[in-house]
Amino acid sequence: LMHFLFAAISIVLTACTSDTVNIGSNGPIEYCNVDPLRWDFEPLTSFDLKRIKKLQQVHILARHGARILAKPIKSIFPNSDAKFECKWTTVNTRYYENQKDWMSFRLHFVNNEQIVEGNCHVSGSLQQVIPQHRANAQMAARFYIGEEAHHLMTQSELNDISGQLTYYNQLRQNIDIPEIKIISANYERTITSATVFMSEFLNINTPSVAMELYTHDFQSDPYAANKDKMCPQFAGYIDDLGMASKQFQELMKSELAARVDKEWFAATGNHYSYDYGASATLMYCGGLDVPLSWDAFLDSLNMSYAIREAILSNNETSYTSCKLAASPMAWLFRTLIKNHIVYLRQVEMYRAAGEDSEEIKTEFEHEKSEVDNEYYLYAEQAKLVYHSVHDTSILYLLQAMNMSNGRQPMFAEMLTLEIYERSEDDPWYNYNIDQVTNELFARYLFRWTRKGKALAPFPGCEKEYELTKSSLCSLSVLMDVLEYGENIKEWEQTCQNVTGEYFDTHTKHGHAKKEKKKKKKEKSEFMGYLWTFVFGVSVGVAVMLFVNKYHAWFLNEWKYESIA
Repeated sequence: LMHFLFAAISIVLTACTSDTVNIGSNGPIEYCNVDPLRWDFEPLTSFDLKRIKKLQQVHILARHGARILAKPIKSIFPNSDAKFECKWTTVNTRYYENQKDWMSFRLHFVNNEQIVEGNCHVSGSLQQVIPQHRANAQMAARFYIGEEAHHLMTQSELNDISGQLTYYNQLRQNIDIPEIKIISANYERTITSATVFMSEFLNINTPSVAMELYTHDFQSDPYAANKDKMCPQFAGYIDDLGMASKQFQELMKSELAARVDKEWFAATGNHYSYDYGASATLMYCGGLDVPLSWDAFLDSLNMSYAIREAILSNNETSYTSCKLAASPMAWLFRTLIKNHIVYLRQVEMYRAAGEDSEEIKTEFEHEKSEVDNEYYLYAEQAKLVYHSVHDTSILYLLQAMNMSNGRQPMFAEMLTLEIYERSEDDPWYNYNIDQVTNELFARYLFRWTRKGKALAPFPGCEKEYELTKSSLCSLSVLMDVLEYGENIKEWEQTCQNVTGEYFDTHTKHGHAKKEKKKKKKEKSEFMGYLWTFVFGVSVGVAVMLFVNKYHAWFLNEWKYESIA
């Protein structure tokens, strides 16, 4: 008895004195992005520059910055007293027809009465978002603003845009800026990230200056198809396909999975899940103490990465699910790029006719007014389009384009899509001039970058890369890949059809399996009863009691519940 008591006390003391990790003591991990200034664009090579006539459009696809949890800390670590502290307050401003004739409120979230311990908005931004997206804006400005052909606009042009925006606000006129468009998922953390980026990029730090930002209800958002209200089964569809993959199944049976679950249960009394592991990472990035040993924390981090990769980048089922998830984004990118190129061609046509800029503007407005549907988001003139999104948005799109390596995007992850007009000296165009099939896109090139480094190779561009020795590829390749995309409202019907058929089929299959198992069970029960009847006299009542008590062992009713 004393031996048992000493062992129990030892276990309790070990749990109470378990290791704790903190980013301040243990150091940063890439996911937290605590040193955003270390990233920068790599210069274009001489082979790239040879192919370029002019940079015409840039899309920035950026994940929001650091944020807090979506659930209470104590639901993950019951013995933790950690809490988040937000040192800023949200300014809530409403405009009506470009008018704001009323005061603003600063929203204070009452301390310790929120979903997450502390005084922060659930899943809301942390102060780290400021240096993270300021660094992104500075990096983008250094690379894209200048006088050369590979620059998007000059510093003077950018200053004019900033001045124009400020002046429009003073006059209470339309604050839509044709050259820059912002599209954001409708979440505090994505809108805050876009605000920080644009304030730094435009060098505007006056709260009274507002700028148009396009968004959607979060239940019908092209950047978050997994949360679409009109296709409620889609998130389950993605998970179901991912968990059916060989990669996921092997991960769940791996030594890592068993070790993580054991470590997590010892530390918290709960079995490990992806949400728990991801939440521990958010706590770590937010500077809170995480009640795990360093090795256990790293195991948890690697396991959460591995689960996300096994579901969304497994090279088995993820292409199917992610391609469907990325369809609204594919439509959005293709539409904005195509409309801008159409606009450039129209301007070129008017200039060829000898008209000056004011005449071009008049002609173009007249041309546009005769079209039933205006250009999407009035973005045909946009040189810069900023997309403020989630980590899954990036993963869906990259996987749909067969470019994903499965890595979890860090806070303030920034991808750029550059659209260049090709030069007359481009060796690939001259080499393949007879094979050009899409005249609208034939004069343009593209490339993706991640944090300033070329994200290549893009599938279908291998021969072009080899011949030109550059990181650029013909735009038609990208546009063909994106062509399948659908507008979010059309996509919702497609999603309903796909997921409805999938779960209807799998439910039927599941029902058939259950019926087969039921018959097997009934047969097993019958044989058990027969065996008992024949041998009952010799075996006696004891055997009957044994079988009734432990019938689950014989009838194979144990159910394995995945730790993920």
